[in-house]
Amino acid sequence: EVPTVATEVTVEEMLPLISSTRSPIAVIDKESRRLLGIVSQNSVVIEATRFDEQDITHLKEQANNS
Repeated sequence: EVPTVATEVTVEEMLPLISSTRSPIAVIDKESRRLLGIVSQNSVVIEATRFDEQDITHLKEQANNS
């Protein structure tokens, strides 16, 4: 199942979602339930931590090798 959030959800509120799934997060309109966009896990981490994509890739590789 793909996690979904409404447009008013903050990046910090999305963090727990990325730890429980490998899927991107779907952003939906609350009323119509229409898909408005997709947020990748990397985008959430980059925004929350201010790491760049190369840093995130390195951290993910380290985590997978542990």
